[in-house]
Amino acid sequence: KAIQNVRGAVKRNRRAGLLRSAAVSCRVVRWDSHADVSALEGRFDVVLCADCLFLDQYRASLVDALRRLLRPNGTALIFAPTRGDTLAEFCRLAEDMGLFVCRYNNYDSHIWEMHLKMKREGPDVYDENIHYPVLLTHGLTEHSHPLKH
Repeated sequence: KAIQNVRGAVKRNRRAGLLRSAAVSCRVVRWDSHADVSALEGRFDVVLCADCLFLDQYRASLVDALRRLLRPNGTALIFAPTRGDTLAEFCRLAEDMGLFVCRYNNYDSHIWEMHLKMKREGPDVYDENIHYPVLLTHGLTEHSHPLKH
């Protein structure tokens, strides 16, 4: 279901003229599968992940997959809530494996305003620990904020 949602978003963005490259695609890649990752090794300028950090047993596999999938100047954009220490643990693993990590809390004015509005609603409605997606960027080299290009 998740990949169907992503395919629909790519299709809508393509129709709206929002994609600058025809080489945008999506597919299921099991980051714990050697065959899946090896078949795509070193092929990506950008890898996008959303809410993939909370399963302890797969976190190291995801870091390894990102490191292997990215081209030398590639960047992974990862959106995920902090979920206790899961985001911090992922960052530690990524840095231990040689990836540069940057964290952005306020990366989009519309999303930030919505976040602030939801915080005012109170903890019964909104818990930023599980609801607010922090942006992490990971790359094999240091880089500037990828959303400002």
